[in-house]
Amino acid sequence: MKTAGASDLPLPIRALIVEYRLQFRCSWVEISQKLGCHPWAAQKFYERTRDLANTEDLHALLSVLDPIHHHGPQPFIAPGSEASKEVRSQILHHNT
Repeated sequence: MKTAGASDLPLPIRALIVEYRLQFRCSWVEISQKLGCHPWAAQKFYERTRDLANTEDLHALLSVLDPIHHHGPQPFIAPGSEASKEVRSQILHHNT
């Protein structure tokens, strides 16, 4: 089974890492066993989130979690833009 790295953690798992660490004082190994991620990934994520929130307050940490977790580089053309619509139109036209 492949374990998730820090950059691959979905939002519910990221929220649970914060919850398990703050509310239940779980170790990184316990968190990794519960959630199927590597212990260093959980620790790295938590530490980055704590640094971003600049506190260990549960609500503050949860408020800085990014609901849209981006993987890879940002697109060259913004989704929904006029350029995006033009590219889509050209692709659809090309496929017919």
